[in-house]
Amino acid sequence: MAGIIAGYELDSRLGAALGAAPIARGFHTTSVAGPLAAALAACIAAGETPGTMASALGIAASTSSGLKAFQQGSGGMVKRLHGGLGAANGMLAWQLASRGFSGPQAAIGGHFGLMAVFGGPESRPAALTDGLGEDWAIRRNWIKVYPCCALIHTTIQAVEQIRREQGLHAEEVARVRIGTSERCLIQNGDRDPREPMAAQYSIPFNAALALAGDARDPNAFLPPRLEDPAVRRMLERVELHLDAEVDAAYPDRFGTHVAITTRDGRTVERRVWDAHGTPADPCTADEIREKFAKLAGSAISHQAAARIVAAVEDVDAAAGPSTLAAAIRSAFD
Repeated sequence: MAGIIAGYELDSRLGAALGAAPIARGFHTTSVAGPLAAALAACIAAGETPGTMASALGIAASTSSGLKAFQQGSGGMVKRLHGGLGAANGMLAWQLASRGFSGPQAAIGGHFGLMAVFGGPESRPAALTDGLGEDWAIRRNWIKVYPCCALIHTTIQAVEQIRREQGLHAEEVARVRIGTSERCLIQNGDRDPREPMAAQYSIPFNAALALAGDARDPNAFLPPRLEDPAVRRMLERVELHLDAEVDAAYPDRFGTHVAITTRDGRTVERRVWDAHGTPADPCTADEIREKFAKLAGSAISHQAAARIVAAVEDVDAAAGPSTLAAAIRSAFD
């Protein structure tokens, strides 16, 4: 448990310290910070010495990578791999360090370390230590309500709110104008996504899906539903533009300004600054259980999923972690 907490902490702090520059250049923070977080978690779980931990972090830093080329129209499935690569490389770094393989001791903040190479002049090293031991990252988890890029969640939420409050049907919508940040215009503006990853990164597609389908359903991003005619027709009515206020708040907040105009001439607007599921508007325990059941149901039985939920809820008990591990293993027997 201590290893998990430490891994979350380093992952979050390292991502914040690197700043926005690596993302702007096309690196995926998940596989830049991930190897170091996994290495630290493994070292603490194994009870390694500080020296071994430092070597493991140094080794892990040399595996930091991950291009965001998956955001292109033919991005493939590589984004799904980045989290696993981070974990695998972190485990490899620990295994090597625990056997005496040494790594650079200043691979984060030293000359040619992560801060210099990935973050550059825009890096924020103070983020590594500000509030350390008091403000725990693991308490600030974001549970995604929608199966798409986090930057898009506020837009979907705003569209859903307008649709629900106005009782709108897709055919009543004449135009959707979405004010967003410059980063989203560059990264999330694909108007004709033809594969799941591209669709998950497209603001126009997700806005159209929220009006003409179900943006909470992972299967809506898969063929053949990815080509749903109703969603494709709605896509043609979605416009993006730079919103100065939203742009100024990025990357601290992923805001949006949505304006939907109906065919009878009404325009309804909504600003959303913090998506549901974030620390500012957290999911309830029931919502988290419901999401787990929906996702797990595609791979394991309802009974197996229920056993895992019960084990998670009792994880503080003396045998909690062992019970959880057994419940997960049995789900695939």
